[in-house]
Amino acid sequence: MKVTVARDGKRLILKALTKATTHHAELQMISAKSMERTDTVLEEILEEFNAVFQEPTELPPKRMIEHQIDLYPGAIPNKQAPYRYTHAQKAKIKTLVKEILEARIIRPSQSSFSSLVLLDKKKDGTWRMCVDYSKPLEEHHTHLRIALNLLRQNKLYAKRSKCSFGKRSVEYFGHVISAKGIATDPSKFEGMLTWPTPKDVKGLREFLGLTGY
Repeated sequence: MKVTVARDGKRLILKALTKATTHHAELQMISAKSMERTDTVLEEILEEFNAVFQEPTELPPKRMIEHQIDLYPGAIPNKQAPYRYTHAQKAKIKTLVKEILEARIIRPSQSSFSSLVLLDKKKDGTWRMCVDYSKPLEEHHTHLRIALNLLRQNKLYAKRSKCSFGKRSVEYFGHVISAKGIATDPSKFEGMLTWPTPKDVKGLREFLGLTGY
């Protein structure tokens, strides 16, 4: 291996001492994803507390405070017939109950109280079992009277046009919350459906900015 250079009008030839080529470095293509910085301290902390992220296999240990539910004198037990479920939902509920029963999170009970079970699909496609503690509409009327009476007694005022009562669904931050779950507010789609077809790059960017949410 030799290299020719010019200096002060003279040509210099630099030759290697050996004919063998020595590699001092290698260049490799690295994707942007692999270039992400790794927080080693954060990884060490998460590894140290790995037990916190494990699936529970039993009830937690006995705490210093013993929780109990005090009932009003003469309280009537709340007991309702189960909802009607599809065959697939029934099978899933049985599976979930079996899992938490084996994990000793729950135990068999002969209590006169019982509440309804609901299945809620999570974002990852799995199911979450929930308990429905909702009461009849008449109890809601009682609670509403109590709340409005407190406002009246304390000279506090609410704007009727901004209040909603007896609704089966409510709008909240661009979403509609109902018994069926959470859905995007249909009014948010109107601007997208009526938006003119982009004819250039600028128009396309504006449309993508609108639909980016």
